[in-house]
Amino acid sequence: MTTKDAIQALGDYLLQNQILTDGMGVLWQGQKIKSISENGEVVTQDKTFWIKSLKPEYALDAAYRRKFIDELKEVKKNPHKGSLKVVDAVISVNKLAVVYEAPTAIPLEQEFQRDGMSMYEVVQIMLPIAKALDHFHEMGIVHGDLNMTSIYVKPNGAGVLRGMGIHKQAQWILGEGVLPFLPPERIRYKKVLHQGDCYSFGMIVFHLLTGRFPWDAKLKEEAVLPLKEQNRLLPVSTFLSRVDVELQASLMQFLLAEPTSRPKKCMKLMEVLGDALVREEQTAEIPIIDPKVLERAKKQVAKLDEELSVLAKKIAAREAKLAEAKHNWKTTKDRAEKKYEETMDVWNDKMEKSKKELDSQKEEAESPWSKVTSFFSQNKQKEQQKRIQSAEKQFEELEEEYNVNRQKSETKFTDAINKADQLLQNMQRKVLKDVRPLRLEQSKLEEKLLALGEIHPKLLGFRAKKPFSRADVIVGKAEIEMILLPKGSFMMGANPNSRFADEDELPPHKVSFKKGFWISTVPITQAFYHAVTGQNPSSNKEEENPVESVTWFDVIRFCNTLSLRENLSPAYEIDVDDESEIRWSKASNGYRLLTEAEWEFAARANRKHVFSGGDDPDLVGWYQENSEEHSKPVGQKEPNVWGLFDMSGNVWEWCWDWKGPYNDRSAMDPIGPPEGLGRIFRGGSYLNDPSYMRVSYRGFERPGNHLPNLGFRIGRFAK
Repeated sequence: MTTKDAIQALGDYLLQNQILTDGMGVLWQGQKIKSISENGEVVTQDKTFWIKSLKPEYALDAAYRRKFIDELKEVKKNPHKGSLKVVDAVISVNKLAVVYEAPTAIPLEQEFQRDGMSMYEVVQIMLPIAKALDHFHEMGIVHGDLNMTSIYVKPNGAGVLRGMGIHKQAQWILGEGVLPFLPPERIRYKKVLHQGDCYSFGMIVFHLLTGRFPWDAKLKEEAVLPLKEQNRLLPVSTFLSRVDVELQASLMQFLLAEPTSRPKKCMKLMEVLGDALVREEQTAEIPIIDPKVLERAKKQVAKLDEELSVLAKKIAAREAKLAEAKHNWKTTKDRAEKKYEETMDVWNDKMEKSKKELDSQKEEAESPWSKVTSFFSQNKQKEQQKRIQSAEKQFEELEEEYNVNRQKSETKFTDAINKADQLLQNMQRKVLKDVRPLRLEQSKLEEKLLALGEIHPKLLGFRAKKPFSRADVIVGKAEIEMILLPKGSFMMGANPNSRFADEDELPPHKVSFKKGFWISTVPITQAFYHAVTGQNPSSNKEEENPVESVTWFDVIRFCNTLSLRENLSPAYEIDVDDESEIRWSKASNGYRLLTEAEWEFAARANRKHVFSGGDDPDLVGWYQENSEEHSKPVGQKEPNVWGLFDMSGNVWEWCWDWKGPYNDRSAMDPIGPPEGLGRIFRGGSYLNDPSYMRVSYRGFERPGNHLPNLGFRIGRFAK
């Protein structure tokens, strides 16, 4: 509580502590004012905010005010987790201010090590910043003054950006900025474009990696600008004894004097940095990541996995209740149908017997002999008429009783079905009500896990939806995205305690890979197959659906054709005299089929789910019950945590290996037996039940055969 005379306020906010001052204004820590009593006592809310108060000249610039208001609306409407969340603004005649959620973070300058940081630490900090900048650039919003004071570091090592939404695109900027990080066009002409942000981003990465700027530290500020304008900046190798060539080239592109010559997206640099990190990890003799960081991340992952496991059990328990209710509903319905049928069978028998009796009496009366005897005997005739009348009356009474009982039986049947339906609906509503918050909590935990995966790629095996390295393969108008999976190990095969485990999925055994490999995020589509081969053999023809009805040999030829188009060495040598003789050249950099082990490694994604991406088949894949027995466009269901779609369901996928038994020995880069009954395919399809979608299930087919539910995806070795 503070007295009114002693407060420093801005709009509805009490300014408490000054965090920093820069060319645009002052950043404060403060709280929202709740009330002011008659005696001048000020009560504030508990929540803390950061308030960036701009210099008065910005508020007095009418054009800037309009841009400021418009951009803040856009930033609030389309936020990004890599940037501080804008919650409010203060707008008056001579005041402009932005109100952010206060992060639990420290300034990057405080975290920065003067002798430079590791590539891993730089990726940790700058990956969210790159994503945030690219996000806002697409909206036409620039930062304009990106420097070390604009970035803060969270406890998990991830960076968060401050300052979006307070600068105007392609307009004059009044602030001075921090000279080392300013692009030359900003210094000379004070003009802001998103390419300027890319320059500043590159300079920050350079500074973090080297602890220096790309010029002699003894130079005065006025001497730096000509160096920037004339592209005379020193390369990274000047300051680092060992540097990745591709990283150096990419970084210097970001620092080119001409804005239009720079890359347009900050993520381009992060992708190159990520690739360099992977290459460094593959050759490093000592761990890249600080052991303390590793240990802390391991504990976080273990905790999240445990929480997710508890949630999964809760959800499973509630879904088990629903399954039980469905079973009871079906049992009740079957019993009601059986009771109704049995009752009606009894009455139908009675009616049939009565009808036969009546027909028999009429037939007897109509017989020639009966007519003759009736002619001579009046009594006989009367007796016959009485019997017929009696039979007709009995039939009518029975028919009436039949209709009454049929109505009763139908009512009982309908009541039983309605009651069963109501009970099922009630249980469905209850389970949905119970499961919805659990699913929401599960989703939030998954997001945390994915965030950890982005920050700790080596530790977590690229848990993120999008690992750092990805590439687009484009042929004509058709496109396939590929991601780089790291080298690593996993347990291949089914859990022996699983009731679904087939004999050929056992025993589980450790498999390791010497190096990473690229994999397409979706099965090869019909459009992409047609673009490469000029053909589409699929039975269900839809361009965005997976190609199918291809033989294993068709796939081999496709891979080689695509490799030649991309100027890569083909992976397969095909015997000209016998095209069934295929040899795989492992030194090749061309496109190829995945091995069975690679496929299962990719599908599992370091998780223990039944299917690739989860335990609910409806969420992750297309199968017999939800597909209408037709393939579907790729990428419509949930991916696994590595961003791979349709690895369970839609279409089966050919692999390289011949079918053969597992053994219990560990294996390095296994490729299957030299021969077998058929080539392996994996993943299940739109024509199968979910048991075939399990990540451990193994199918096989002769390589010359084709099926309407069998397609493929491609891979290639990492460099």
